[in-house]
Amino acid sequence: MKDNVVRIFKALSSRTRIRILRMLFKKSYSITELSKLLKKSKVTISKHVKIMEDAGIVRRKILGKKHVLEINRDKLYEIFSIFNNKYNVKAKHGETVYDVLKRISREIKVRKRNDSIFVYSIDNDEGNFIYEIDNNLPMLPMNKFVIKKDVKIVIKKLVPIKLKEINVKV
Repeated sequence: MKDNVVRIFKALSSRTRIRILRMLFKKSYSITELSKLLKKSKVTISKHVKIMEDAGIVRRKILGKKHVLEINRDKLYEIFSIFNNKYNVKAKHGETVYDVLKRISREIKVRKRNDSIFVYSIDNDEGNFIYEIDNNLPMLPMNKFVIKKDVKIVIKKLVPIKLKEINVKV
């Protein structure tokens, strides 16, 4: 995992590769198209693309004789995995996800709606939080999901990643 993240950071250490990624976020391109748009040789672009392919952040699709490049967003998002905190917790049968979260956090801020609790801050990190149980997204608030067996809980912060910015003038 850590080697993958190091390769990704190395792949992002070039202005040219970042320009290529920005372009690939918008649409797929061939090496020839990138070469023309960036005014660099095909050999130069190919070397940059190879580094990004090795890091897994760019994928190549072969359509006949044309090689089309596309971004692998999931691999880019993997960078954030190095900042994850992992805990091993013993829970009592019948405790909720919220009970477990309280045990590992210094401070949790919540909003209450009826008898449901929605977390908006964990350890002074504000945002919108969701949770998964064994890679499944329950449709219950954290204080309603009762733990009955060994599970893996993943708390996720929904981070707004700007994919498109549209300036509209009327």
